[in-house]
Amino acid sequence: VLPEQWFLQAAHDINDTGQIVGYAFNNFTQQTRAVRLRPSTMSCASLCLRSAEIRLRQSSTGVQARVLITDENGNPLRGVTISATWILPYSTFVSQTATSNRRGVALFTINNSGPGTYTLAITDLQREGYQFDPFHGILSRGLTVR
Repeated sequence: VLPEQWFLQAAHDINDTGQIVGYAFNNFTQQTRAVRLRPSTMSCASLCLRSAEIRLRQSSTGVQARVLITDENGNPLRGVTISATWILPYSTFVSQTATSNRRGVALFTINNSGPGTYTLAITDLQREGYQFDPFHGILSRGLTVR
């Protein structure tokens, strides 16, 4: 659990013991900090929302992300509200939301901010009757722009 005003921006499994590191951002102080998280033993068994795939590509004006949302059986889900944060070069953050289509796909775009790494981090998935399952999905993907 992060202290109040801190929001997790990205998390990555770093070894076989389940240790997870990430970055948190404080909206009040505008600070970014590295954090270490403990995995939860809670898991979703049915009516789960999972980010199954994140594909990034460079376009002529910026970076585009294609996010696939599925249930626990891998079936695409439409009508899921996806909250995500772009982590841009020079530690700039931009939050966006999108809704998945009938194929379970939602698109995110961000204008080019120059060379560097662009990362899209999924922060929440919402659909009535379903539960976000962050432990069995892909939560972030990065692309380096030159």
